[in-house]
Amino acid sequence: MTQDLDNLRFNTAISALMVLVNALVKEHVRARVLLEPFTRLLYPFAPHLAEELGERLGRGESWWQAEWPTWDEALAREETVSLAVQVNGRLRATLEVERDLPQEALLALVLGHERLQPHLEGHAIVKRVVVPNRLVNLVVK
Repeated sequence: MTQDLDNLRFNTAISALMVLVNALVKEHVRARVLLEPFTRLLYPFAPHLAEELGERLGRGESWWQAEWPTWDEALAREETVSLAVQVNGRLRATLEVERDLPQEALLALVLGHERLQPHLEGHAIVKRVVVPNRLVNLVVK
């Protein structure tokens, strides 16, 4: 959300708040440790509502004086990624794999995938293009 605000993408910032609200409601979360940062994030868009919510949470100072919430990038990062697997430039499979998987292990996983076997049988792999955490393209002849 911080990046969205810095880049003046207000609609995506508000969308992120809506996603957060939906997740909190779904899990029946009422923890102050989560609600306070949420009201701080809400402040740029609905300052009066955020101030009212802050008062109800027992906050003494105004949100405009408060620090912007910080986060740990390592904790916010997804553990797995969707990897597109192509044969001769055509998408043949999409795999969920561990982030930053070593190239050798990634290629072994891709070459052993059942959906790729019909496209690889009887063909020699001429070139392997690997874009880490995004794409594997096998050029066959």
